[in-house]
Amino acid sequence: LKGTAAALGALHMADIAAGIEDGLRGLEGKAAVHGGHEGRALDVSLAAEVARLGQALQTLSEAMEAGADVEQELRPSSAEALRQMDALLADGDIAVIVLLEDRATLLRAALGSSFDAIEELINQFEFSQARQMLSSIIDNQHS
Repeated sequence: LKGTAAALGALHMADIAAGIEDGLRGLEGKAAVHGGHEGRALDVSLAAEVARLGQALQTLSEAMEAGADVEQELRPSSAEALRQMDALLADGDIAVIVLLEDRATLLRAALGSSFDAIEELINQFEFSQARQMLSSIIDNQHS
């Protein structure tokens, strides 16, 4: 869900889904240590995140029914797109390819001449190298 939401530009939902995913990974590790008796902890620790995701989906559904320009509202800024690309690259998530394709114009403007090199690394599934290059570019932009 995280990758799909990010690829669609629903960054708020992608962030919530990432929190749920992190929580599930944490519980998976605890279950291995404690013999798998973490079912109740799953209910308690993730209930709030699942409720937040449900609310975000409801809000989006209501906006669509009201005829709002949902695509415009979901369209990320270049900073958000770069942050999302970094997160997907960090996770080794192939949804970064869809994000790259869907936000090519925005990312090309943000990355300038480095866009082609990052695009090539991503298309070759060299996510770690692409992330290193992206981090370097972002660090240089902030200095």
